[in-house]
Amino acid sequence: MRLPVIVDAVDAEGATCRSMVDAPEIDGNLFIDAGFDGLAPGDLVTVEVEEAGDFDLWGQRVASEITNRISHKGSKPDHAVTDK
Repeated sequence: MRLPVIVDAVDAEGATCRSMVDAPEIDGNLFIDAGFDGLAPGDLVTVEVEEAGDFDLWGQRVASEITNRISHKGSKPDHAVTDK
């Protein structure tokens, strides 16, 4: 099954992701433990789910490209309107 996910964290062991309907720190995660080079928090990627546990999923990136990069928590996007 293919699933679009958002990357929450990346470390030396892999990327921790979640689907668009999963709440961070509440719902299960999807882990990418190979081919995660170049990923950063906020990236949107498509994965092929390969394994399912009781609460979490494991998968591989389907394409090497990043669909979108979302600005990091607390930062304003380039197009943000600010009050003067």
